[in-house]
Amino acid sequence: MSEEQKSRPDEGSAGKGDLFDELKNLGSQIESLFTTAVNSEKARAIQQQIAQGVREIGTQVQSAVKTVQENPKVHEFEERGRQALREARESQFADKLQDTLVGGLHQLNSQLGKLIESFKSEQAAAPSSAQSVTIEEDPSDEQKRS
Repeated sequence: MSEEQKSRPDEGSAGKGDLFDELKNLGSQIESLFTTAVNSEKARAIQQQIAQGVREIGTQVQSAVKTVQENPKVHEFEERGRQALREARESQFADKLQDTLVGGLHQLNSQLGKLIESFKSEQAAAPSSAQSVTIEEDPSDEQKRS
């Protein structure tokens, strides 16, 4: 079995392969978006605000998860969810949902690609604020090497 086959989920139908490919493409698009955004001047100005927001979201999520885990009704709801998932897998609903997800992810990837190209175009058009500095070698260094 190849490494790619080991890392991919079970592909019982052709739709699962499409879903995997779209999710993989989405990950690549998001990585490219963040790489491009981090290198832009505007992104540097708001990185600190984003980091603070992410930390706050993390704190709130941890608090919510703790509250949910302590609620006994959640366990009952979880079991009902598992049962509904088993039933959904056996129905056509799951196939339609998967097709819709693949289509939506494809559109999202397309839009992210356009956004990345827009960022790259803006960066290429904007004059660089970095200064070019030439470093000359000290003649005494050259004599030491000889």
